[in-house]
Amino acid sequence: MRIALVEPFLRNTVGHYYSFLKEVKAGFEAAGDSCICYLPNDAETDLEGERILPSQYNYRKTKFFMDHALEVLSKIMYYKRIFSEITQKADLVLITSANSYHILAALSLSKLNCPVFLYFHTLELPQTKRSMLFRVLSRYRLGVKNPIFLLAPFELDPQEIREKITRARIPFYSSAPYPLRFPAPFQKEFETIISSAFCLGYFGDARLDKNFPRIVDFTLKKHEEYSFIIQCNPPASGVYEDDVLKSVQKLKKTY
Repeated sequence: MRIALVEPFLRNTVGHYYSFLKEVKAGFEAAGDSCICYLPNDAETDLEGERILPSQYNYRKTKFFMDHALEVLSKIMYYKRIFSEITQKADLVLITSANSYHILAALSLSKLNCPVFLYFHTLELPQTKRSMLFRVLSRYRLGVKNPIFLLAPFELDPQEIREKITRARIPFYSSAPYPLRFPAPFQKEFETIISSAFCLGYFGDARLDKNFPRIVDFTLKKHEEYSFIIQCNPPASGVYEDDVLKSVQKLKKTY
């Protein structure tokens, strides 16, 4: 089977985007499938593939709304053309980080030629991405030859899916195996780790799609039992999402 792996956020070999993609690719190849990776044009990595995706981190500052809107539209239409080409070459497409607004918008407009699987590391999505995902699912859920499937490494009950995404019945595969090989201590139940040297760290941008609010709530609940290091810098846009900003302020007031 020809597998197309699309990773829009990969920048280099540091972080989970690289590790996740590398493990997924190795898994498919071990099963006898052929894989091709589609990566951002500025990705610095040893993974072979086509570097044709636009960078998710290049924000051109402009004070004119129309200029910004045209730039967003241009990126969406570029992704639309790419997906049309990729789905013609592959038997299956897996987008390993599907929480990109541009990708979701492009999928809602694209004519797909093979099944597409969207892997979400979390469904804590801003309202704009959530509504765009709803449009994608609404278009492909009924009587479509090449549907959209959702994958996630966690459990979601039907009620939570209805509240967060859509009330329509959709193909959602929860508890999909997360391919990263965790060290033995992290395979235990979290509550059984009682070492005073244990420290939980959150590093990188403070974003909804990285579950930042839940991390803050957990920190405030467990700060007397464990040590925490919480990095809360804003994303590349320089602006916190509303719910993230509330969590950052809550964290600062507590400490």
